[in-house]
Amino acid sequence: MIRVARPEDLRPIVRLAIQIFEEAFPFDLNEDHAVNALAMIMFGNGYVRVAEAGGEVVGFLVGTISASGFWSQELCAVEAKFGIHPDYRGGKLARAFMCDFEAWAKSMGVNTVVMACETDLSGDRVGKLYERGGYVASETVYRKSV
Repeated sequence: MIRVARPEDLRPIVRLAIQIFEEAFPFDLNEDHAVNALAMIMFGNGYVRVAEAGGEVVGFLVGTISASGFWSQELCAVEAKFGIHPDYRGGKLARAFMCDFEAWAKSMGVNTVVMACETDLSGDRVGKLYERGGYVASETVYRKSV
């Protein structure tokens, strides 16, 4: 069900992301800009995977490898965006994405995976999902429009 994304998946991924996240983000989401940014990740050895149902993209996980911070040389696999259509949540799909991302990280020689929960749309369900997968909370991010 999860597969490596193809170039023709970029726009459906972005449209699903906009559908999922638009109420959580107080700024204009530009589809063309997002498609271009996603293409740079895809063609720059990043992680871009999708799940399909009935020929439609119903979930995605996008990630990159980066330094864990200016204080460390350790590399981390960092989730950039992760979304699943509401009709496909609550099953095993999210965990399958996480396991696939972790396997990719290992294959890239990385031993730390960072997952984020940028929105409060689902309460603490996402945090609990990550904790069940062995993740520990390590940072809180606050956002303010000015």
